[in-house]
Amino acid sequence: CTSCGTGCNVTIGSREGKVYRLTPRENESVNSHWMCDHGRLNSHYLEDKNRLQQPLLRAAGEQFPGTWMDALSRAAEGLKKVSPQEIAVVASARMTNEELFVLKRMLEELGVTQVDTVNRPGQADKFLRNADGNPNTRGAELLGISQGGRKLGSWAAEIAAGKIKALLVLGGEDVVKAGMPESTLAKLEILIASGILPNATTQVAQVVLPGAGFAEKTGSMVNVHGRLQRFSRAIAAPGQAREDWIILRVYRDWE
Repeated sequence: CTSCGTGCNVTIGSREGKVYRLTPRENESVNSHWMCDHGRLNSHYLEDKNRLQQPLLRAAGEQFPGTWMDALSRAAEGLKKVSPQEIAVVASARMTNEELFVLKRMLEELGVTQVDTVNRPGQADKFLRNADGNPNTRGAELLGISQGGRKLGSWAAEIAAGKIKALLVLGGEDVVKAGMPESTLAKLEILIASGILPNATTQVAQVVLPGAGFAEKTGSMVNVHGRLQRFSRAIAAPGQAREDWIILRVYRDWE
């Protein structure tokens, strides 16, 4: 389960490309045979009518559908216009270790050093649910991707000062909700976002790339206790949506 840092083991019940239920899978080392109500019900958004299913491009103040080639070309052109020191990346501690690893390699190749994740504090229940609302904070920290939100907190001022000119937001994160005003994002030369559902960040991005949900991925995460756990894809992502590691890999090839 990707609802918090515990990483409860679950079985996904699906049929004909649709998730119908999540039930706990017994693991005495993690969640015994329990799971929280939030985790049990946290799959309906995969069927949301507003689900992002194809790339979107912005021109003349409007967003319109585009091809993956058009979207990646636009993203590459935008990032080439700025220096690596002027690029910042918001990763997600909801991404898999594999996705974060590909991201780390891409950042090393581009020479980008400004990267962080969005904190997602939750309510612990002193029984099963953990206070960390991200399922892979430990994995992101081990890979050197997460700075605990400390860098992210200073980026609004750096954008306003013209020190950051390009922002890449991954994993469906919403930097507006995290405290970065839309007026600040408007100062960027390019904003690229990947996600599952529209949010305040994707609505103002120049390039929007449709991502895959937890049930549409195969990979691994590290829970709050340092336990590495694997999971397998249950259904295919809809439309043209892709896992983030595929998006990043294809971008590297296109760039």
